[in-house]
Amino acid sequence: MAQGYSREYKASVVDGGKVEGSKVNAELRTISVTLPLDDTTNFKGASGDTDLIARLPPGAAVRRIDVVASVSLTTSQLAFGYSGAATAYGAAKAYGTTANALISWVSSTARAAAANAAATDVLMTVSSADLPTTAGATVTIDIIYSARG
Repeated sequence: MAQGYSREYKASVVDGGKVEGSKVNAELRTISVTLPLDDTTNFKGASGDTDLIARLPPGAAVRRIDVVASVSLTTSQLAFGYSGAATAYGAAKAYGTTANALISWVSSTARAAAANAAATDVLMTVSSADLPTTAGATVTIDIIYSARG
């Protein structure tokens, strides 16, 4: 039976090189943000709008983004990325109609990417339909990223 290696194992153990710190011996960290859907002054939830939702520190590498909405988001779609790459952390997809469900956005490209060299603003883009503006409704977003100690 043949034996293979992960890219990181081969680079560090087999070839004796170094693997980027955001992938080996890295800590997973979370930035949690809450978007009040009824606060249309600060939060923009119309289709086509983009909101700045967080700033990643230098050396961060996004692993996934988890979203929980307190209400149905109907056919609204969300995408996550940064300036110049609006879907880098997760392509546009619908959250769905089930309130309080945990939905993850994962990008194989983002998971394979090197850590960012500088602080990076995380953007959320709304498409397909406006987000609801139900009084008291929220969307909670957890940005899970890895970084060296």
